[in-house]
Amino acid sequence: MKEALEVQDKTTYEAMLNILEDIEESNKQLKKEKEKAQTFLNIAGTIFVILDDKGKVKFINKKGCEAFGLSSSKITGRLWFSRFPKKEAQELEGKYRAFIHNENDNFAHFRGSIKTRSGERIIDWNNVLFHDEEGVSVILAGSDLTRELKAFKSLDTERRFKESVIENAGVPILVFNEKGNTIIANNAFQDTTGYKFSEVETLDKLLKLACPEKMVKEKIKKAIKATYKKGSATDIVFPILTKNDLTTIFVANFSTIRDNHNKIVNLAMFLRDLSEIFDLEEQVRHCAANGFTQKSHINEKNNNKRKIEISEVK
Repeated sequence: MKEALEVQDKTTYEAMLNILEDIEESNKQLKKEKEKAQTFLNIAGTIFVILDDKGKVKFINKKGCEAFGLSSSKITGRLWFSRFPKKEAQELEGKYRAFIHNENDNFAHFRGSIKTRSGERIIDWNNVLFHDEEGVSVILAGSDLTRELKAFKSLDTERRFKESVIENAGVPILVFNEKGNTIIANNAFQDTTGYKFSEVETLDKLLKLACPEKMVKEKIKKAIKATYKKGSATDIVFPILTKNDLTTIFVANFSTIRDNHNKIVNLAMFLRDLSEIFDLEEQVRHCAANGFTQKSHINEKNNNKRKIEISEVK
């Protein structure tokens, strides 16, 4: 009997040792998996933050530390929402509490400013709720959009400036893309011709309304083709039929517009009423009659272009 008990005790002891060894091995494996996961999070190009159910930082990866300009020890263990502007922090904290209690998913995605050592940065966050041995946690994955948004704002400002210059140029201007769709028909064009943008939203529609004669259409299309081919300006003279059935002769300048890679992307057409050109010619004559002379000679680089010089008579 005693021997049987000793055998049983020994078997139980060995079983317990095996269980403890299995637990230790599982813990080692779990630790390895955790280290592997943290390594992945640290080399990722995305900001990763893990919060506990109180909203305190349990983990922040290398990318997150770089974005904040702080070491991990300065961030972990502290309330996450203190990193946001006060008003925004209060709102987000309320959404977070509702999120971890599965009341709504308003915290699942948001975009906001965070305070860093170098100033505020705009981060786009995608967040997920999960449960582990420590309870409820939330993983936040953030993409820093600060540079992109600044670049977009800069481009948008530049675009608005260019559009403003075109709108207030004082001369009719049309801009077409490579497919012949009208991108811009400025106010001066609409005031001069009477046609609204919707009526000339393509080059073909413009020619059908304003240049109904076949010969004029062909002349314009030929000038446009030549402008695209040589990549430089082309000047022609042609009549435009306005919406109130008046025919006005215009001097047109076709010029290409290039992108940052020097690729032609648009075509601009600048129009000038021929009567205005005649007015300028009268001003030149007036200058000549009042002590200035004008001299015309052939441009050396382009035999088809004449250059006018005005000089004071001595």
